[in-house]
Amino acid sequence: MRTFGSAHSDASGMTLIETMVVLAILGLIGSLSVVQLSHSLSRYSLHEAAGVLAADLRTARAQASRSQEEVEFSANGATYGWTSHAARLLPNGVRFVSLEGDPIAFYPDGSESQSTIEIGNNQGRLVIQIDPARGIIIGPGA
Repeated sequence: MRTFGSAHSDASGMTLIETMVVLAILGLIGSLSVVQLSHSLSRYSLHEAAGVLAADLRTARAQASRSQEEVEFSANGATYGWTSHAARLLPNGVRFVSLEGDPIAFYPDGSESQSTIEIGNNQGRLVIQIDPARGIIIGPGA
């Protein structure tokens, strides 16, 4: 015979404390993921800035060759530019750490003054070299 309202139940499930522990663990994992994502975005921003800067240096060099006039490239803080071109900004948080040979001169014959450019943010630094002997810009990872 079946009785209703008995003190013992066959119900299974999780208690409130167990649910709270699981939610706390998930919250901790989520917060660690956000910190890691922030670091990854900073590193990506630095590498992206180095790639764009190397491309702009190549553009300035090509402009000197095309116009048959010397083109000067200079930088300050997070701003850079070259002759007859509007100033550009590095991405947020990325700055010029050092610019050896400022301003950098690109000559009509394709040569340039030797220089090393170092940019950085809170995740590190990257170097872009200008090789006058070969007439090329050597970016990070090259």
